[in-house]
Amino acid sequence: LLASQLMGVGLVQLILSLLEIVAILVSAVLMHNLIYGESRMPFGTAFYRGIRMWPRAVLTVALLMMGALICSMSLSMMLYMPGLMLLAMPLLLMMAVFYSMMQSFTCTVSALRGRIGMDNIRYVLFILKGTMGRALGFFTVILLLSSGVSLVFNYMLENMVYYIEQLQQLPWLPIVINVVFSTLISVLSIYGFIAGSLLFLNLEEKRRKELNEAAQQMRAV
Repeated sequence: LLASQLMGVGLVQLILSLLEIVAILVSAVLMHNLIYGESRMPFGTAFYRGIRMWPRAVLTVALLMMGALICSMSLSMMLYMPGLMLLAMPLLLMMAVFYSMMQSFTCTVSALRGRIGMDNIRYVLFILKGTMGRALGFFTVILLLSSGVSLVFNYMLENMVYYIEQLQQLPWLPIVINVVFSTLISVLSIYGFIAGSLLFLNLEEKRRKELNEAAQQMRAV
């Protein structure tokens, strides 16, 4: 029974992760068109352009997950060492933020540049050179806000559903409340995806300007 429950939870998490990748891909296409596009792109077109890069994004995220799993296992061993326990927890949190940032950025690169695998990861790290701390700080704030609001929503949801069930009236109302709160949390996640895409586009543009200025200085010499 426990094994089947774990498999069910794992399957749900896998589906959510795949849907999250789709959301990042589509958000990246929409934001790129909003900033650089000459005309407004219909959502259907943006969805198609994003979803066609889904296999590239999935492969890249799979490589990131393998790296994150290896790092997590290594850091988890530190939790059993008294002297290193306090160091392991911040490192695990930092790794979670780094993974979230890399997932957002690599999916954006897959959607807009068609890159895949290690080529995708190297490109993102090249764009982040010199701005890694700023990007990590941004994603830390996003994750803290998302987690805090989600906890508040879940607390409110549990209390409202419990109160309604105690009244034994309007049996359909808990379902409606569940849908409303789940939608609000999803909207919050979408704002996070959009913010991640905008941040990467901004960093990429700054890197492009730096390279152009360096090239002009070389030609001047």
